[in-house]
Amino acid sequence: SVPTNAAAIVQSIHEMLEASLVRFSNELRLSTSSTSTASLMPVTMSPRAAAFVGTELQWNLLNSSVPAALVHSFGFPASAVGSVVGFGSLVTLGYLLVLPSLPRAFNQPRPLNLIITYAGMSVAWLLMLSALVAGHGWWLFVLGTYVFLAMAN
Repeated sequence: SVPTNAAAIVQSIHEMLEASLVRFSNELRLSTSSTSTASLMPVTMSPRAAAFVGTELQWNLLNSSVPAALVHSFGFPASAVGSVVGFGSLVTLGYLLVLPSLPRAFNQPRPLNLIITYAGMSVAWLLMLSALVAGHGWWLFVLGTYVFLAMAN
Protein backbone atom coordinates (compact mmCIF):
# COMPACT_ATOMS: atom_id res chain seq x y z
CA SER A 1 0.00 0.00 0.00
CA VAL A 2 1.13 3.55 -0.69
CA PRO A 3 1.14 5.97 2.26
CA THR A 4 -0.99 9.07 1.84
CA ASN A 5 -0.19 11.27 4.82
CA ALA A 6 3.08 12.87 5.88
CA ALA A 7 3.64 10.68 8.95
CA ALA A 8 3.14 7.50 6.93
CA ILE A 9 5.52 8.75 4.23
CA VAL A 10 8.19 9.60 6.80
CA GLN A 11 7.72 6.15 8.41
CA SER A 12 8.01 4.38 5.04
CA ILE A 13 11.15 6.40 4.22
CA HIS A 14 12.63 5.34 7.56
CA GLU A 15 11.79 1.68 6.87
CA MET A 16 13.28 1.82 3.35
CA LEU A 17 16.47 3.40 4.66
CA GLU A 18 16.76 0.85 7.44
CA ALA A 19 16.20 -2.04 5.00
CA SER A 20 18.84 -0.60 2.63
CA LEU A 21 21.37 -0.36 5.45
CA VAL A 22 20.69 -3.95 6.54
CA ARG A 23 21.01 -5.17 2.93
CA PHE A 24 24.25 -3.25 2.45
CA SER A 25 25.63 -4.58 5.73
CA ASN A 26 24.80 -8.16 4.74
CA GLU A 27 26.33 -7.75 1.29
CA LEU A 28 29.47 -6.29 2.83
CA ARG A 29 29.78 -9.22 5.21
CA LEU A 30 29.28 -11.74 2.39
CA SER A 31 31.85 -10.07 0.18
CA THR A 32 34.48 -9.98 2.93
CA SER A 33 33.79 -13.38 4.47
CA SER A 34 36.47 -16.05 4.40
CA THR A 35 37.41 -19.10 6.42
CA SER A 36 39.85 -17.12 8.53
CA THR A 37 39.05 -15.62 11.89
CA ALA A 38 39.50 -12.18 10.34
CA SER A 39 35.97 -12.48 8.94
CA LEU A 40 34.65 -12.44 12.52
CA MET A 41 36.12 -8.98 13.09
CA PRO A 42 33.83 -5.98 12.61
CA VAL A 43 33.89 -4.50 9.13
CA THR A 44 35.19 -0.94 8.95
CA MET A 45 34.72 1.52 6.12
CA SER A 46 36.83 4.44 5.13
CA PRO A 47 35.17 7.87 5.43
CA ARG A 48 35.19 8.15 1.64
CA ALA A 49 33.33 4.84 1.25
CA ALA A 50 30.86 5.83 3.97
CA ALA A 51 30.18 9.14 2.22
CA PHE A 52 29.59 7.31 -1.07
CA VAL A 53 27.20 4.85 0.57
CA GLY A 54 25.37 7.70 2.32
CA THR A 55 24.94 9.59 -0.95
CA GLU A 56 23.74 6.46 -2.77
CA LEU A 57 21.16 5.76 -0.07
CA GLN A 58 19.92 9.35 -0.28
CA TRP A 59 19.64 9.12 -4.08
CA ASN A 60 17.61 5.91 -3.77
CA LEU A 61 15.41 7.54 -1.19
CA LEU A 62 14.92 10.64 -3.35
CA ASN A 63 14.09 8.60 -6.45
CA SER A 64 11.42 6.63 -4.63
CA SER A 65 9.96 9.22 -2.26
CA VAL A 66 9.72 12.36 -4.42
CA PRO A 67 7.34 10.92 -7.03
CA ALA A 68 5.23 9.26 -4.31
CA ALA A 69 5.03 12.48 -2.28
CA LEU A 70 4.19 14.64 -5.29
CA VAL A 71 1.42 12.29 -6.40
CA HIS A 72 -0.08 11.27 -3.07
CA SER A 73 0.56 14.25 -0.79
CA PHE A 74 0.30 17.13 -3.24
CA GLY A 75 -2.07 15.67 -5.83
CA PHE A 76 0.22 16.04 -8.84
CA PRO A 77 -0.80 13.99 -11.87
CA ALA A 78 1.68 11.19 -12.48
CA SER A 79 2.49 12.63 -15.90
CA ALA A 80 3.63 15.92 -14.33
CA VAL A 81 6.05 14.31 -11.86
CA GLY A 82 8.55 13.37 -14.57
CA SER A 83 8.46 16.90 -15.93
CA VAL A 84 9.07 18.42 -12.49
CA VAL A 85 12.02 16.14 -11.75
CA GLY A 86 13.33 16.48 -15.31
CA PHE A 87 13.25 20.27 -15.05
CA GLY A 88 15.20 19.99 -11.80
CA SER A 89 17.82 17.93 -13.59
CA LEU A 90 17.97 20.58 -16.32
CA VAL A 91 18.48 23.31 -13.70
CA THR A 92 21.22 21.19 -12.13
CA LEU A 93 22.89 20.72 -15.51
CA GLY A 94 22.90 24.49 -15.98
CA TYR A 95 24.40 24.96 -12.52
CA LEU A 96 27.14 22.41 -13.23
CA LEU A 97 27.92 24.00 -16.61
CA VAL A 98 28.45 27.46 -15.14
CA LEU A 99 30.15 26.23 -11.94
CA PRO A 100 33.72 26.50 -13.33
CA SER A 101 33.16 30.15 -14.26
CA LEU A 102 31.55 31.10 -10.94
CA PRO A 103 33.61 32.78 -8.21
CA ARG A 104 35.71 30.54 -5.99
CA ALA A 105 33.11 30.83 -3.22
CA PHE A 106 30.93 28.42 -5.23
CA ASN A 107 33.68 25.86 -5.82
CA GLN A 108 35.66 25.30 -2.63
CA PRO A 109 38.53 22.79 -2.35
CA ARG A 110 38.19 19.59 -0.34
CA PRO A 111 37.07 18.99 2.38
CA LEU A 112 35.06 22.22 2.51
CA ASN A 113 33.21 21.39 -0.70
CA LEU A 114 32.02 18.10 0.82
CA ILE A 115 30.90 19.82 4.00
CA ILE A 116 28.94 22.39 1.97
CA THR A 117 27.45 19.65 -0.20
CA TYR A 118 26.27 17.52 2.71
CA ALA A 119 24.96 20.59 4.55
CA GLY A 120 23.03 21.56 1.42
CA MET A 121 21.64 18.03 1.11
CA SER A 122 20.50 18.23 4.74
CA VAL A 123 18.81 21.56 4.09
CA ALA A 124 17.09 20.02 1.06
CA TRP A 125 15.70 17.15 3.14
CA LEU A 126 14.54 19.61 5.80
CA LEU A 127 12.75 21.69 3.16
CA MET A 128 10.99 18.62 1.78
CA LEU A 129 10.09 17.37 5.25
CA SER A 130 8.80 20.81 6.24
CA ALA A 131 6.59 20.91 3.16
CA LEU A 132 5.16 17.48 3.99
CA VAL A 133 4.75 17.71 7.75
CA ALA A 134 3.90 21.37 8.23
CA GLY A 135 1.98 21.68 4.97
CA HIS A 136 3.97 24.61 3.59
CA GLY A 137 3.02 23.74 0.02
CA TRP A 138 4.24 21.81 -2.97
CA TRP A 139 6.53 24.63 -4.09
CA LEU A 140 8.72 24.20 -0.99
CA PHE A 141 8.91 20.46 -1.59
CA VAL A 142 9.94 20.98 -5.21
CA LEU A 143 12.49 23.61 -4.14
CA GLY A 144 13.96 21.08 -1.69
CA THR A 145 14.14 18.53 -4.48
CA TYR A 146 16.00 20.99 -6.71
CA VAL A 147 18.42 21.90 -3.92
CA PHE A 148 19.13 18.20 -3.38
CA LEU A 149 19.70 17.65 -7.10
CA ALA A 150 22.14 20.58 -7.25
CA MET A 151 24.05 19.43 -4.15
CA ALA A 152 24.19 15.71 -4.93
CA ASN A 153 25.35 16.19 -8.51
